Amino acid sequence: MNVGIAMKRNNARVIVTLGSLLTAVTVVNATPYNITIHDNHSAAGYVGTGVGLEDNDTEPGTIKSDAWDLEAFGYDRSTRQLDVIGTFNFRDGAVANARTLHAGAIFIGTGANLPGPNNWSYAYVLDFTSGTYSLYNAFSIVLPTDIPQSSPWTINPTAGAIATGAFTYLTGLSDPDGFGLTVMTPANASSHNMIQLSLDDLSATVLNDFWVHTTMECGNDNLNGRYQHVPDAGASIGLLGLGLAALVAVRRKIVA
Repeated sequence: MNVGIAMKRNNARVIVTLGSLLTAVTVVNATPYNITIHDNHSAAGYVGTGVGLEDNDTEPGTIKSDAWDLEAFGYDRSTRQLDVIGTFNFRDGAVANARTLHAGAIFIGTGANLPGPNNWSYAYVLDFTSGTYSLYNAFSIVLPTDIPQSSPWTINPTAGAIATGAFTYLTGLSDPDGFGLTVMTPANASSHNMIQLSLDDLSATVLNDFWVHTTMECGNDNLNGRYQHVPDAGASIGLLGLGLAALVAVRRKIVA
């Protein structure tokens, strides 16, 4: 009788273990990924929230409001789609001191560390009037007008675009990509905006490990992200194999 109870309990433990392993595999494969990283700069006395601590965060010495908040980068490896999310109005910009300050280029870089201002490899320049982009790999950078640590802002091309295409711009979103993004002012709950940009023009090597950056003209907020692909097919099989091996080991122990 006691042996029978022990067998049931041990089998239950293994089943739970297998279930946990399979759940872990599912999480690994979930997309889009929130690839936002903290830029290590925050307005005095204010720390952002969420992955990367960039939701509701602006830079030191800047205006803290939804009008200036860049929130997150999302990336879906299966579709190669990059999502750029913020309560900042990427399409129309924001007004300060009688000036309209516009969104900047979207920079892509490679390497072990976050690229310096002059070391980004690619820049997507977006035309919100036509909904099209131009991709460059030869350019000089243009700095933000006010906050240098948010550099770079946009580019001056030194050669023609290597690719062009279309992108999507969405507004009035409550929680883009399901990242749990919030707002500084509750009345602005549906004020999230999102750029959806295909990175199909970049090589598979670049897309396996890349950095991404954007800011607005004044540099009021600085958004960085990184994606690193970890092959998960072998890991999934390995986890399942470990679970099955554990089950066999428990059964042998019980029989013995």
